Amino acid sequence: EGDLRKLKAIRRILVPVDFSVHSEKAAHFALGLARELKGTIYLLHAYYSPAISATALNETFTYPEGMNTYLKELAANARKQINLLAEVLRKRIHDERMEGVEVHASLRHGLAEDTIAREEESLRPGVIVMGTRGEGGVLYRTLGSVAGRVVEASHVPVIAIPANSTIDDPAQISGVVYATDFDEQDHRSIENLMTILSPFNLRLYCLHVETGEDPSVDEARMQQMRKHFRDHFKAQQVHCEVIHGKDISTALERYVLNHEVGLIATTARKRNFLQSLFYPSTTKQILFNLNTPVLVFHS
Repeated sequence: EGDLRKLKAIRRILVPVDFSVHSEKAAHFALGLARELKGTIYLLHAYYSPAISATALNETFTYPEGMNTYLKELAANARKQINLLAEVLRKRIHDERMEGVEVHASLRHGLAEDTIAREEESLRPGVIVMGTRGEGGVLYRTLGSVAGRVVEASHVPVIAIPANSTIDDPAQISGVVYATDFDEQDHRSIENLMTILSPFNLRLYCLHVETGEDPSVDEARMQQMRKHFRDHFKAQQVHCEVIHGKDISTALERYVLNHEVGLIATTARKRNFLQSLFYPSTTKQILFNLNTPVLVFHS
């Protein structure tokens, strides 16, 4: 019963869009996920006018006629764009004969991250899929970006699709690496990962990047991870490994390249660990030149 409830939840896929190329790519990725899960896509766009929001702080304020016209035009334009995107996805559903897949579109006025949080609370999706800005696929250059704030605040898994990613369908992914810092919530995240990936035939890796001088403690922890996989996921072969690296992001990038990994999964609990994964290095090299999609779970 618990597995059925979890599967039903994961079939609800929330996709925030801003009509940029990278958010449309995320919508198509989400549709590929829905195709395999027999799921439903919920497109969401938040339109926002700082001028209106500032004046609205005064309850006695009435919008000037010009401002009302501007707000209506803003909403009408957004509605037109989100309906067009929904129709593109529905055409794919029809043309590719996707059974059991639906697309819904919603428009909300407000700040994007606040609107996404409210929609998450009311819809209770199994996963959020969103495109990320940023040269070279950095999840967020500063913690002030919308994607960064959603990743930090969300209570459900978030799949971030980088702007320059070559992957726009989960079917293109052949390998997944779960990057662990031996968080106490790893087992729960791995269970959720297995649920999301259940329709796909993928190579799965579990990796820890050890940055100290003595790897013995981390090796012992990884041995426990190996045992967990053997005990709970016997049908899935998982390669678990501890590697050494002075910089986590560089070591992980090399691993992704060498093992042809198309998705990185991790648990966001320790903020410094998440930053070390997704913040660009001082050499100005862009993290993950392959622009690898990232799946973030939460403690």
